[in-house]
Amino acid sequence: VPDFETARRSDAARAHKGMYHDAGFVDAAGNRWLLYYFLDGDGADNAGHVSLYLSVRDAATLPFGWQKHATFTMSVDHASGDASRGYAKWATQVFRAAPPPAVQDWGWPKFAAHTELRARDLIGTDGALRVRATVTVSVSSTDIAR
Repeated sequence: VPDFETARRSDAARAHKGMYHDAGFVDAAGNRWLLYYFLDGDGADNAGHVSLYLSVRDAATLPFGWQKHATFTMSVDHASGDASRGYAKWATQVFRAAPPPAVQDWGWPKFAAHTELRARDLIGTDGALRVRATVTVSVSSTDIAR
C-alpha cells in the first residue's frame, strides 16, 4: 500500500476500498483471491485501524455449490523482511459462490491499530505499508446437481 499516511488522511480514506490482485495471487488449484484493505477502518467504529479482508475473485460467477475451505494468514511485513518484527493474524473460513450482489469475504475490521503499526516500525520510510496474504486451500469441492 503506497504512501499510507497521505492516503489515510485523505477525505475519502474510509470510502476508499483498495483492491489488490495480480497474476501471482492464484493458488495451485487456480482459485483467484483478492485482498481488500481500508487504511482508516471500514467504518467510523474502526477508525484508527487498518481493515483487511480476503475474498474469492469473481465469486458471483462461480458455479452453484462451489466452496473452498481455506486457512489464511494476513500480515503487515517489516521492510527488513524480518518476520519477527511483523504483525500477523490467521483464520480458517469456508468461502462459497455467492449470487450478486453478495460478496464472500472474511477478515478483520480492526486488523491493526495505527499506533501498533508505528510502534513496530511497520510503516516504511517511503510511507508504504507491506501487506501479505498467504492462503492454503485444504478442501475444494463443487456440487453439481443433474
